[in-house]
Amino acid sequence: MSVGKYRYIPLDHTRQDIRLLHLLPGQYLDPISCRLSHNHLDDNPTYTASSYVWGDKVDCQNITLERTDFSVTPNLYTALQFLRKTDTERIIWIDAICINQEDDPERGFQVSLMDRIYANAQRVFCWLGTPDGNGVMNTQGDLVNPLTANNQRSSGTSNRPFSWLGSFANCCRLFPLIDTIFPKFATDDVDNFSTLMSRFDGPTSPEVENTRSAIRFLETLSGLNEHGHPMDSGLFENGSCGSCPSCKTKRYHVEIAPLFRGAFEVLSRWVDHDWWDRVWTVQEACLAKESWIVIYHIMIPFQLLRDARFWLNSHSNTCCIETMASFRDPEFKVLKRFMMKVNEVTPLKQVYSRRELCDYLRTFRTRQAGDPRDKVYALLGMSIWKRASPLEPSYTIETKQVYINTMMKIIEDRNSLDILQGVLRPSMIPNLPSWVHDWTIDNDSDGGFREMDGDCTLYSTGGELSKASLCCNSELLVDRIMVGKVISVGPICNVEDVAASIDTLREWERMIPQNGLALNEAYMNGQSRSDAFRSTMGGDVVRTKRLVTRVLGVPPRRILRAKEDDQELCRDWWNIIAADGTQDVEVPVAWIDHCRVIVLTTVRDTRFFLTDQGLMGIGPPGMEIGDKAYVLRGSGLPYILRDVDDEKPKQDGCHHLARLCFSLVGSSYIHGIMDGEVLKDQTKTQVEIHLC
Repeated sequence: MSVGKYRYIPLDHTRQDIRLLHLLPGQYLDPISCRLSHNHLDDNPTYTASSYVWGDKVDCQNITLERTDFSVTPNLYTALQFLRKTDTERIIWIDAICINQEDDPERGFQVSLMDRIYANAQRVFCWLGTPDGNGVMNTQGDLVNPLTANNQRSSGTSNRPFSWLGSFANCCRLFPLIDTIFPKFATDDVDNFSTLMSRFDGPTSPEVENTRSAIRFLETLSGLNEHGHPMDSGLFENGSCGSCPSCKTKRYHVEIAPLFRGAFEVLSRWVDHDWWDRVWTVQEACLAKESWIVIYHIMIPFQLLRDARFWLNSHSNTCCIETMASFRDPEFKVLKRFMMKVNEVTPLKQVYSRRELCDYLRTFRTRQAGDPRDKVYALLGMSIWKRASPLEPSYTIETKQVYINTMMKIIEDRNSLDILQGVLRPSMIPNLPSWVHDWTIDNDSDGGFREMDGDCTLYSTGGELSKASLCCNSELLVDRIMVGKVISVGPICNVEDVAASIDTLREWERMIPQNGLALNEAYMNGQSRSDAFRSTMGGDVVRTKRLVTRVLGVPPRRILRAKEDDQELCRDWWNIIAADGTQDVEVPVAWIDHCRVIVLTTVRDTRFFLTDQGLMGIGPPGMEIGDKAYVLRGSGLPYILRDVDDEKPKQDGCHHLARLCFSLVGSSYIHGIMDGEVLKDQTKTQVEIHLC
């Protein structure tokens, strides 16, 4: 065996070459040996693919790759042990081995093929195990009570992968016949595993028993259909602790039945696994023809999780709203995360089900990647492009330029500046322009006012895009119209503290007369300033669906701009805030609904402000007195900008004035100009500016 570095044979990029790993057969504790082969995707090779978390590159272990030591992370090493067959090789695509990770051009080219790699694989194995074994293995790394090769030969059970199942099923009466659960999944390539088939004969431990019970838990949920109910399934029961919110109001709560509490602990660990939080795993599971969850010696069809999520969500939003709203917080959080995460990896089997890159970037912003460029690249394979040519992945350019290029591509493709909404500062990336998203930041809740439910059709402040070009590789040239200078800014509204948020809203209202503006006088759109303020707090929108209940799967809300018939609601909800708590008056449900769902969502982590033109609005937490409000052509929302003293040397041919350079503070709502009124004002001048 060679101890030198493995030398990759270059791929032929003109033929869409990929490498496939041939994982040679062996027993669990045998050294791992494998080889690579070159294949053309156009030839439709037969292979499977892996989806896993690389894990820490600490205490890496060696495998043998064509007689040469090759280092892999502990998590991948453990996955290879369990994915390996005992009697024949497994052909599988694994990025850490099949891509030369030290060749940046190759990395970029292979990433551009990954949508085809995962879509063409016979199946994708999603590894949710960990290197520590979690009770399936002992401290020496041996499987709990595995049969050795000698035992298999002497007992004659080598062709009987279910021999351990009979006593458990008969004892607990939990499982139907294996062949009737998922018969279509029983194929030779997965060693004839079905939902409960184990590669190792006879492991027994509490973890193993709870794992089997966890699978039964999911299978029961998947079989609820429209006629069954969660409380009739035997999985849940009523209990009482006297301290949780449900017990205080209803004198009972819903909890996991004793028989399945160990199973629920296992399910909780599966749901908390890092695999669900990595950005690469979205495409890997969504594009797969068929995907399997692999947890040590157990393989579970991903479809089982999707079916369980579907029926639990259906009951949560229809017949069992009250029941599901009565869960204790620990169980509620696990089931909610389960439904949310499984729903994120719904298969993309139809082209029309794909979305734009900007939608994926926002949806999966909280997911992590070892390389910050992969926060973008990992989502390219699922994205559709309408006007622009697709963004090409490249690891030869730095993260800053990748994020700039991404913004420009999205602006070009959408013919809109709406992607500027929610841009945060400070950035973790040095010298990243103020108008560019730092996708390494987990959320964009501090970026200013945002359209409710992400509906970019609610407002049309800036009309159609007139200009968006790049200057000096980092500055965005756009057309703007000034709305006014900020003369007063209120405190940030923290809606997590309800009492404090009410005090903040009252303080915001007092800012109006404090700046010499009478509340009972007319605002620029004809409303009284008092009514205009109350409409501003809700972004001038209303919700048309029923009251949102604390349930696991909340249906999409329909948010619409307020009409004349809605003005009473948009005005009267304020009576909840204005009341001092001494009146014993029954508050209409509609007021509470509007305040809780619309207003508190709108004002969350924002500031109220007034301009020198008497306009009022809500903007980003980072805004200050002296900032300026602008309408940018091509954006649905107005923006808060800040003058930049731009003394940086310019590239040849760039001669713009410093007074035309601004940094983007954040998006805003300004009452009375959200439908393009500024564009119709002949006294306003449109000017080209640079966002730096």
